[in-house]
Amino acid sequence: LALAVLFADLVGFTRRCEQLTPEAVVEDLNTWFSVVDPIIHAHGGIIDKRIGDAVMVVFVPREGEDRSNGEIWSRAIRCGLAMQSAMSECHRALAQRRAEPMDLRVGIAGGSLVQGTMGSSQRYEYTVIGDVVNIASRLEAIATPGRVLVQSEILEGLQIGQICDQRTVHLKGRKQPIAVTELAPVSEV
Repeated sequence: LALAVLFADLVGFTRRCEQLTPEAVVEDLNTWFSVVDPIIHAHGGIIDKRIGDAVMVVFVPREGEDRSNGEIWSRAIRCGLAMQSAMSECHRALAQRRAEPMDLRVGIAGGSLVQGTMGSSQRYEYTVIGDVVNIASRLEAIATPGRVLVQSEILEGLQIGQICDQRTVHLKGRKQPIAVTELAPVSEV
């Protein structure tokens, strides 16, 4: 099954947690999630899991949608760009509490995945597994804050966002380099 996976992570959140009370950390996270969760939902993303201040989102075909990869990948990329655009809204909400602003990194990859329930008799979890998940996670880790780093092959033929950079990268744990494109929301360029 060809899907898209998006990883989004707040930059420097571990350091931020050192300086805040646990209650303030929860408030900051809830502020961020309250801004991005509706964006994820609007683009048809499914939150697979939250990993502290990070979120893993999976995009699958919608009911009645052309099952072409292009539509799925387009929704994932548009979601990532919308998340970046919405960070200004998040900053306003944080400023009301006198909290510092936060930056976001987003990585997106697409391709074949296996979905299903995995785990042991103590705990099962529905998730997706495959190289695409690893690529999306690695792309998020090297993305420029405020940008969306996309596996270039899923962007082919799509006119989305403003291209900031195109390059080939070597991702940790992978032998083959991959071509990537870094995007910014059009209104921010």
